[in-house]
Amino acid sequence: IDYKETLPNYYDKETNTISYVRKWNSIKNNKLGDYLIQSLNLDPVKIKSDLLLQLLDDDIDEIKDYLLESGCDIGSIAHEEFYSQDYVEQQTEVTSNDETSRTITSNSVLVFSPDGTGENIEYWGEWGEKKAQKLYGQLEYYAEKQNDWLALGYDFICNKPKHKNVYSEVKTISSNEPIIRLKRSQWRCMCSDSKKDNYELLIVVHEGEYLREIIRISSAWATLKNILSQLSEESITDALYRSQVEVLLGFQQNSQGEANEILINWQRLFKSIKHSHINIYPQGIPNLKIGA
Repeated sequence: IDYKETLPNYYDKETNTISYVRKWNSIKNNKLGDYLIQSLNLDPVKIKSDLLLQLLDDDIDEIKDYLLESGCDIGSIAHEEFYSQDYVEQQTEVTSNDETSRTITSNSVLVFSPDGTGENIEYWGEWGEKKAQKLYGQLEYYAEKQNDWLALGYDFICNKPKHKNVYSEVKTISSNEPIIRLKRSQWRCMCSDSKKDNYELLIVVHEGEYLREIIRISSAWATLKNILSQLSEESITDALYRSQVEVLLGFQQNSQGEANEILINWQRLFKSIKHSHINIYPQGIPNLKIGA
């Protein structure tokens, strides 16, 4: 939407652009509602233009809910079309003779792209697995490494006399990286009826070659669901209203771009919450265990 005081309201179908003057929700801009309906391909029978203008004062999610409840088909609307103006950063470049100007808009909703891997993935993966094996040994488990090529969804089967087998997936991560990644096979295994009760996530946190801590999440699926149910009790986020988002769970393509991977904010969901199924071992030493 461009503001040009000398132009009347109009809708350019070819570029799907609305130009308007004065206040966007003013009665003098009653045609703007009609232009929005055309631009978003909404049914004018199910949503009136003057009501749509009033809705623009509300939260974006509330607008979407209202349109859906009114029977409007919003499936064809691109996701970015629902971003409010607060999410759009505008910069104006003016030529030296001031005869023309150009407005550039860029989406600033995605603040950064969480990686969850770092460099030398194979080296640190093996490094973390050795630390995990050592920890399990100190806990009197025998951790048997599984073949990664089989994509079983876990790195180790851990055996202990008079105990059920534990299926452990190890994630090695730098202490300054808040995100870990789960492949589809790992997520499916964590949620599966046959293994979910005995599936563990073992997060090996390091600073260079220094092992900072190992976070052990037992019954990972049930634990994650329980933690998500308590988000209302979490400390306030640093993400500011309408400008940033603290990612807890997310999707991102894998490195080949052929499948989704699930991103988990381990610092928020596992490290900062007290839970009976979460144990933190400073420097990977069992007798220094701290309940999260």
